[in-house]
Amino acid sequence: MQKEIIEVISKINKAEYDNIYFLQGNEDYYIDNIVDKLEKNVLKDNEKALDLTITYGKEINMNKIIEYARKAPMIAVKQLIIIKEAQEIQDLTKENGKKILEHYINNPSPRTILVLAYKNKTIDKRTSLGKALNQKTNFITTKKLYDNQIQQWIIDYGNYNKLKISNKAASMIHEYLGNSLKKITKEIDKISNNLKEDRLIDDFVVQKFMGINREYNGFELQTAIANKDFKKAYLILKYFEQNPKACPINPMVALIYALFIKVIHIHMTKDKSNRNLAEILKINPYFVNQYLSAAKKYPPQKALEAIQYIHEADLKSKNINYPKIKESQIAQELVCKIMQ
Repeated sequence: MQKEIIEVISKINKAEYDNIYFLQGNEDYYIDNIVDKLEKNVLKDNEKALDLTITYGKEINMNKIIEYARKAPMIAVKQLIIIKEAQEIQDLTKENGKKILEHYINNPSPRTILVLAYKNKTIDKRTSLGKALNQKTNFITTKKLYDNQIQQWIIDYGNYNKLKISNKAASMIHEYLGNSLKKITKEIDKISNNLKEDRLIDDFVVQKFMGINREYNGFELQTAIANKDFKKAYLILKYFEQNPKACPINPMVALIYALFIKVIHIHMTKDKSNRNLAEILKINPYFVNQYLSAAKKYPPQKALEAIQYIHEADLKSKNINYPKIKESQIAQELVCKIMQ
């Protein structure tokens, strides 16, 4: 989690509030997290009916926002005004709207907490408004994590919440939930609620509480292909045929593609030290040996052929240039071609 995000949440938990929060950027998880914390913490339940205002950018303009902000709270010490989707405020992109906000920033109401959730866009700190926001508000810019940062983020999120998440568990959570921090944290929190005193989330715990079959899942299929374990791959594919929802064709193809892209990168890299390969492959060093082993079993030509087979399977799964075929048949044909 970004250091500045942790600091903001820590202050909110201590009831230390700023007059204005301007939350921008392309990672909704952080923005929503701060907004939710403020909504829950600033006012008591009996104060919210009169002193909490929540509206959306497309429904309001800057004049009306500042009009609300200048009013005194009805019963609470401070009122809370939250503008969601603030990037849609009609006049905030215009000079007049910017000047109205900048004027308020320079002279805010001490009894109002104004929160603007400005998603998927940013205001340049070099502009007049940007400078005012940066100097006189709690101005947060959120950024989406790169794919290679997600697993460590999962482990760090666990540490922050007094959980120990193993490398393999973090990898599985990432592979099955993708890069959505909202989905990831929701799943980890769900698992956490079912844990005993040891507070450990390993691959067995992930498999149990995420409904993943311990032996037959996409992650294990990827490992079986990497090891050229024909028997294990066959058993997993038969399980998928009988349980189509266990691993649909599209995420399966994505997992196999990810394996061979890494194998190709290994073949193209001269420095095959664990540290360098972890950086090149954008993975945790814990998993480097697994991909090195796969590279030994699949020389460059075989890895390139695998990519071609994966491309064909992807087209077949989408019925592009191929007649409709059962997903199980596509999967079996793909794995057989790769491992032959």
